[in-house]
Amino acid sequence: MRASTMSAAHIALVLGLGGGPGCTWISQGTFEEKRNGLDQDLDGSPWSVDCDDQDPQRSPDLEEVPYDGIDNDCGGDGDLIDVDGDTYPGVAAADYPGEYPARFEGRPVDCVDDPALHPSAGEIFPGSGGEVPYDGIDSDCDGGNDFDADGDGYMPITAQVDGATVDVATAYPEFVATWGLEALEAGWAPAGATEPQLGDCRDFDPDVHFNPDTPDAWYDGEDTDCDGRNDFDADGDGFMPERLPGGGDTAAAYAVYIDTYYNNAPPWSLPADLILPDGSVLSAFSDCLDQEDPAILELSTGTPVDPAAVFPRDTTADDIWYDGIDANCWRDNDFDADGDGFYPSVVQGPGGSTTGGSTTGGSTTGGSTTGGTPP
Repeated sequence: MRASTMSAAHIALVLGLGGGPGCTWISQGTFEEKRNGLDQDLDGSPWSVDCDDQDPQRSPDLEEVPYDGIDNDCGGDGDLIDVDGDTYPGVAAADYPGEYPARFEGRPVDCVDDPALHPSAGEIFPGSGGEVPYDGIDSDCDGGNDFDADGDGYMPITAQVDGATVDVATAYPEFVATWGLEALEAGWAPAGATEPQLGDCRDFDPDVHFNPDTPDAWYDGEDTDCDGRNDFDADGDGFMPERLPGGGDTAAAYAVYIDTYYNNAPPWSLPADLILPDGSVLSAFSDCLDQEDPAILELSTGTPVDPAAVFPRDTTADDIWYDGIDANCWRDNDFDADGDGFYPSVVQGPGGSTTGGSTTGGSTTGGSTTGGTPP
């Protein structure tokens, strides 16, 4: 119970009740009513309910101000140091103006303590275990780069968060500014750089990131140099072979590849299917020559065929008869222009070359070809 203390103000109140010199008798009820209404610090709360009527910064009518060292609202629970209630203080002991509460001694400081700053503040605290890469939130307050999961200094170009695609080039600077992490950027950077770089195609493996000097084998489904090229399109013509060199379906391996390295959003697009006159379909997986093959030669020069010049197309304009090259990947007989099942014994190829031989019932006898046996 609050002690009843007669202050100078109380005496002045009693003396002033009579309106003149001398003593004026008043009832105890009137005295108590007048005394309980006194407000010496003029904060709007009378001394009878104010926890400190000498301090205008403390009153039951005031909102609690975090981190000021004062129990502003007279709640009896001291200053508000853990605004979001996650048990982590929003201010360090060294920066606190009053006596630091013992229950917070030794606990790391919360990087977001006010729900007004972030609606999930109560789930953001040191060591929370709820860190989600690429969401732009430093959920565990470790001051790390949220867009570099493996810490190798390289970030993906895009990332997936809750089914949405994040453009890292835009999201990363917003993350740094929001959390005030500018001073840490140099420490996140790879050697020779002052800030993290884009170009990580596998951000959960610190040994895989953009590096043009890293050997990268074709068709193995590994993009070890993160060069942004399709591992199944060696000649870069936009088409891939139907089968892998070592056996296996290219389409299945490709699906795993783009999911692993590009979050199903690779920096290239696949060509549309082509419908041929006979109704057959050529797809992105119908390339008939994707790498240089020393056994497939140009008849006119005797040199290997350029694989980039051989890919599916819906025209015969670029496919020259009798040159031994299936330029449009139609899988037709390059030595049977009229499609009757027979081919001539001697033909004049490009550049004046001649292919000779005789035909009997559509099979070759006594003849030879330059650059391989006709199909």
